[in-house]
Amino acid sequence: MSTFDDARGCGDPAPSRRDVVKYGAAAALAAAARPVVAAAAPSTVSGVVYENRSGGAQRAAGDPGIAGVLVSNGRDVVKTDAAGRYALPADEESIVFVIKPSGYAVPLDEAMLPRFDYIHEPAGSPASLKLRYPGIDPTGALPNSVDFGLRKVNEPQKFDVILFTDPQPESAAEVDFIRDDVVAGLIGKHTAAFGISCGDIMFDDLSLYPRLNGIIAQLGVPWYSIGGNHDLNYEAPDARYSRETFKRTFGPPSYAFEYGGALFLMLDNVDYMGADATRPYSAGKYEGRIGEQQRAFIGNVLRETPAERLVVAAMHIPLRNDLDSKDPRTNTADCAAAMPRVAKARLHRRY
Repeated sequence: MSTFDDARGCGDPAPSRRDVVKYGAAAALAAAARPVVAAAAPSTVSGVVYENRSGGAQRAAGDPGIAGVLVSNGRDVVKTDAAGRYALPADEESIVFVIKPSGYAVPLDEAMLPRFDYIHEPAGSPASLKLRYPGIDPTGALPNSVDFGLRKVNEPQKFDVILFTDPQPESAAEVDFIRDDVVAGLIGKHTAAFGISCGDIMFDDLSLYPRLNGIIAQLGVPWYSIGGNHDLNYEAPDARYSRETFKRTFGPPSYAFEYGGALFLMLDNVDYMGADATRPYSAGKYEGRIGEQQRAFIGNVLRETPAERLVVAAMHIPLRNDLDSKDPRTNTADCAAAMPRVAKARLHRRY
């Protein structure tokens, strides 16, 4: 994670752990990012966000729509109407997701992974890529209604979060290390509301996702994840299909959710630029970059977020690091473009 305080520009790092937790990087993002209007899409996805009172997998007659909930396609952000309905542009490679509001919970799967999205890839991940690890299966045509059920819960405004950064196991034995040295020591001994993995969940071997997820699930809390440079499909020629296995496992590469009155922006700032031909299936070129679509998403979310709200941004690559500020792999190239109004902010990285 990263954060800012008011001092100097993006290029003058000075670490402060307390400020990261208390203020969050996205407080600066909130003042800076601007909404960008999306180009017209060939189709529309629509549906209802509803309160799941019945407890079923589908909406029941007694489940009312929820007004004012944010829903996104990764760029555009809309609020549900009085009946809980929304509509968004959708192309042939879309992920539509609900931005969980405070006071509600989304469904969890058996690995405690939040399920708040619908992937629309009618043809699935291109077979021509010959992905080493499975991507998205063909989803077919858009359903008539893509609905999201939320359950009412109590969320305190003071809460703990477990943060994993760069665990990156590259073998079953190293997954065992995480199980024995980290997770075992936390089971039954924490009070966290949820957990976050901040990238490099794996070290290239994405077949290990299910086992690691099952181990982390023993902590008994929802677990949110973003990808790192070691979570890529290296067979992809560029960023477009570089997160197919991540999407299959976790959902959208970038998204947002609220908890206890705070907004969490989960960003993918690893811009994949293609495989390293000398190291097939194990390396690729990348740079730190938020990118135009995510900048639009950030601006559109924050436009709907009260200015006084705590906003936390999580990402894998630092906005600016204190080791080599010119290394494109460890700095975010479009930091200034994403945050034009914080040119006088000083950036920190939390380890």
